[in-house]
Amino acid sequence: MQHFAYVATASITTARGERYAKQLISHWGRHAAAVTEVSGQTVLEFAATERWPATAVGVSVTPQTLVLTSYAQDAAGLQANNDALTGHLRRWAGEAEELAVDWQPAQE
Repeated sequence: MQHFAYVATASITTARGERYAKQLISHWGRHAAAVTEVSGQTVLEFAATERWPATAVGVSVTPQTLVLTSYAQDAAGLQANNDALTGHLRRWAGEAEELAVDWQPAQE
């Protein structure tokens, strides 16, 4: 995986983490330039386009937690990644549960 200057993580408490992880990997994986396993995470890497910088998303699951890691080359790309991930998860959860998604800067 390439080096990204900006990294954020969100640990989401949910018993449905496995389901959300599968949905995310299936849905976003169709657009990824590469899908790899890195340190227990499934990492989806996206190539840069004219509208979007290169980014990546890491997904892992523990019994009651979905852990997401967002990677980008700049702050705007990181925020866009985080917003898109949060929006997808909340739509998938629907009325079944209210997900608390709190993004925190991470050291990479």
